Amino acid sequence: MAVLLRISCDYDPIEDRIKFSAESEDGITRILWANHRLLGRLLPHLIQWLEQQSATVATNVRGAMPDHSGESTAQLKMAQETAAARIRPQEPVPASNMQPGLLIKEVDIKFSDQGAILIFKHDGGSDSLPMRHEQLRQWLLIMFRLWPQSEWPGEFWPDWIAGLGDQPGSEDKIGWH
Repeated sequence: MAVLLRISCDYDPIEDRIKFSAESEDGITRILWANHRLLGRLLPHLIQWLEQQSATVATNVRGAMPDHSGESTAQLKMAQETAAARIRPQEPVPASNMQPGLLIKEVDIKFSDQGAILIFKHDGGSDSLPMRHEQLRQWLLIMFRLWPQSEWPGEFWPDWIAGLGDQPGSEDKIGWH
């Protein structure tokens, strides 16, 4: 299993899929395709996990006090704004049009205190994408910004991410690296 170090994300209207151009630790560039069905199942799990992490932190800070969902949402939004502010434009991962792409058929998720590891399974084997909390937030924002191009339903996007989509620069193509 190769570990992916950098990934650029683009929506391809002809394929009607999100294309991940990924640079792995072995120096090989991989093209991975993710369809609506897969992403529509994956992204809500990642969002829910971040929400649970925020609620856990808030509970630890407040002790046994009742959950104040407004506070949790504010904390999530602040963390998301911080992650968004730290996105730095970089050159996209170079990918050749002649390079074969692999359709991601399944994704395993491993959560830890440090973040999450996405394991993309495809016919060529599997590739892992480790992300710390902030990188995961940045990747979710990038996915949110690509989503309108697909015209896929996106009712699962929470306000703490959706509120950042209309900020300056959100129309730019951004690859997460």
